[in-house]
Amino acid sequence: MKLIKLSNQQRLAVILPVFFVTIIFLLCAWNFFITKEVSYLTEKCYSDGGYPNIQLFTFDYSFSCD
Repeated sequence: MKLIKLSNQQRLAVILPVFFVTIIFLLCAWNFFITKEVSYLTEKCYSDGGYPNIQLFTFDYSFSCD
């Protein structure tokens, strides 16, 4: 089996899409779990008779049950 040598442009054409797909996947997974966590906390707060106070930041959130 003979290995094919790739030029720098070909390497970049392979690496960049893989990199971006990986980043997009990680962001979607992070968003999914944050949404699940906030939903759980909100439901728990309502069931305890409180009112959820949620502040969303760029990459984080703050939650309190008043």
